[in-house]
Amino acid sequence: MSWGAGVNGKHLIGTGIGLGFAAIAVVLGINHFANAEGGAKPAAAPVDERVAAVRVNLADDQTYYLTAKVNGVPIRFLVDTGATITVLRLVDAQKAGIALRASDFTGDVEGIDGHAAVAEIVINRLEAGEILVSNIEADVDQGALDVSLLGQNFLSRLERIVIEDGVMTLQGKPAM
Repeated sequence: MSWGAGVNGKHLIGTGIGLGFAAIAVVLGINHFANAEGGAKPAAAPVDERVAAVRVNLADDQTYYLTAKVNGVPIRFLVDTGATITVLRLVDAQKAGIALRASDFTGDVEGIDGHAAVAEIVINRLEAGEILVSNIEADVDQGALDVSLLGQNFLSRLERIVIEDGVMTLQGKPAM
């Protein structure tokens, strides 16, 4: 296994490390010189240590399921990186207190199984563990889905998603 760049089969990792140390020495020297001459010490960049993480284990069917709260009500979701938008099953929307009439299903989406009529809504609070996403658009499906879908419009608001050894880790800002 090779780590680092090479030229004509020769690795340059040692050169890269040497140049890295040289760059650090120059920066430290400049900081020391500026401080010795009465210059202002550069302020440290603020670090936000408030990061919430949710770990989701791979299910037997080789997908990731997560129970998240929709307006405070627990709903089971399939984490669907291929879904553009979050989709609630009608029964899940009703559990979460979202009242819909037949006339609300005016949207049309194309999925794996073809076209479906959906109602377009906004979820006030969608919480996965300590991660909170507010005012997120979603569709409500009339009954074709077996499970609600957590789509890209939720996932793209996270800071990081890592999948490793059968565990998906979602990281984002915690609910306040």
